[in-house]
Amino acid sequence: DVDALRAEDALTDKTGTSFWRFGYHHQTNFTLENSGTWTTLPNGDRIWQIMLKSEGALTINLIFDNLVIPEGNELYIYNPAQTFVLGKFVDNHVVEKQLGSELVPGNTAIVEYYVPKANLDAKGSLNIKYLSHGYRTAEEYEEKAFGGSGSCNMNVNCPDGAPWALQKRGAVMLASSSAAGSGFCSGSLINNTANDGKPYVLT
Repeated sequence: DVDALRAEDALTDKTGTSFWRFGYHHQTNFTLENSGTWTTLPNGDRIWQIMLKSEGALTINLIFDNLVIPEGNELYIYNPAQTFVLGKFVDNHVVEKQLGSELVPGNTAIVEYYVPKANLDAKGSLNIKYLSHGYRTAEEYEEKAFGGSGSCNMNVNCPDGAPWALQKRGAVMLASSSAAGSGFCSGSLINNTANDGKPYVLT
């Protein structure tokens, strides 16, 4: 019920008590065992695919749990035209067996999981826990945010922001998840004392 969601958002957006919600969570339970289709390629490699559709969605993003990607296996998410592709995701992208995706434009997303022949006994595991039906877009968020700063806020791109020229390059917008759905939060990329470029985000 998008109208009901937008009515809730109208109140929350004014108070700033939660993130700027853009998506409604549908709880799912799609695994390698109970859903999708396995295809064996001529060379013996295998690919698992599932197509997910949410009627009326402007975007779709997915939240995985119980995600284990053994070395050599690869996970991808894309739209049917394959003009928007996320991945490859490997073990290094997984935190505590969880992964959240960026927003796939449109109302349909395809998940593809690749297992090489050498790994058929180590296929790993995944569960698509939530499909978030996007009913508001990043563009709408940007339009509402533009000009919404207070008189005491400085634009970092103006001369007053010159001392923060490096820091501003680390500003990010995050797609976050909670029981209420998916929403946008702010954050910053940060380095560590090893200066090794490990991708930490402070939010």
